[in-house]
Amino acid sequence: SGGLALKDLHRKTGIPKASLLRILRTLEEKGMIWQRMADGAYVPSFSLSELAGRLDREA
Repeated sequence: SGGLALKDLHRKTGIPKASLLRILRTLEEKGMIWQRMADGAYVPSFSLSELAGRLDREA
């Protein structure tokens, strides 16, 4: 569970799919997300989850 497919991210954000795909590829290259092979969903990596937790604690 967890993660969202490109079509779901597009529907939730309204960002054009081509732009969204470029953003997702960049995040993937930086190790912030990964794409699950089974269903194509994009999932936050541990490093992104850890960063979000740190930012939440600092707020």
